[in-house]
Amino acid sequence: LPTLLLSSLLSFFHFSPSPLLSLHSSDLQEVKIDPSGTIFPSWSQEFLQLCSSSSSLLSDFEAVELGLLEYEPLRGSCIAPHIDDSWVWGERIVICSLLSDCHMSFIRGEHEVRVRLPRRSMLVMQGPARRWWMHSIRREDVKGRRISLTLRELSEEFQGGGGREEEGRKLKEIRFV
Repeated sequence: LPTLLLSSLLSFFHFSPSPLLSLHSSDLQEVKIDPSGTIFPSWSQEFLQLCSSSSSLLSDFEAVELGLLEYEPLRGSCIAPHIDDSWVWGERIVICSLLSDCHMSFIRGEHEVRVRLPRRSMLVMQGPARRWWMHSIRREDVKGRRISLTLRELSEEFQGGGGREEEGRKLKEIRFV
């Protein structure tokens, strides 16, 4: 990532927006839209453009969520193995790693693959890695302070022709308000 953008991101890593999208992974699979908040801070438009232009995999990527996480080894920061909800989140999840290297573990049954995430790198999870393998960051793999920016797009259900297309349209309209 370019140094100027990186320093801008780091100065805003503490950004905590009003939740625009409230998700509940219950059987109801409920989505509530709160138009009083925004998902993306002002600096994120440049960041999203940089991500989209960095790979042909992302030329049509329309992020509707930006998650900012801080990992600290002294706090035992980690993320338990999981697969992101597919009923709301689309095929691609983009993860940008800042400040320090770490490893992400991909787990399926008895198999585990560890992927090095160098600082200032971007990982695009899609296909089987996105749908069939759980991913996690183990405590022992966080060696230094790390900031993670995670971008998610909407699933087909919230896109043109999907059963929840109107909700998806509203989210896209107000994400930068």
